[in-house]
Amino acid sequence: MATVLWNLGYLTQPQYQQITAQATITNTGVMNQAIKVFQGDYGLKMDGIIGPDVVSQLIRPYSSLARITALNLQRERFSQLQGNGPQIIVNIPDFKMTLYDNKKPVFESKIIDGMPKRPTNLFQSYINTVVINPYWYVPETIKVKNIIPAAKANPNFFKE
Repeated sequence: MATVLWNLGYLTQPQYQQITAQATITNTGVMNQAIKVFQGDYGLKMDGIIGPDVVSQLIRPYSSLARITALNLQRERFSQLQGNGPQIIVNIPDFKMTLYDNKKPVFESKIIDGMPKRPTNLFQSYINTVVINPYWYVPETIKVKNIIPAAKANPNFFKE
């Protein structure tokens, strides 16, 4: 545990050496503080308890962390407002879309996006046309992979 926290930068070298020199490592003092900071950085409850959510984050491979970091850097790049005038930023993880005018938010709306098996693509583009209340048809992928199996499993699916 101490080694992982040190490798991730939550313990300094002297702190790590002091902790690992002890015969028994306890979840107190510097170790507990490092765990709480780790929890906060990963959006977990900052209680210092090493539960299943903490463990699943701690054992995540470094390649996974690198992929998530690269993805978040790309998201950050896309979320930067460029110039003045109207701009729309869609925050996929937050399920939110914000319309800015001269870098000031003027409208916000909830959005629906993909799912882990079929994530929403990241892109940046200019908008030429806006359609208010457009017609929308269920995409074939959603129909085949979600609606049809749900309807087969539940005879009241469409009624509900």
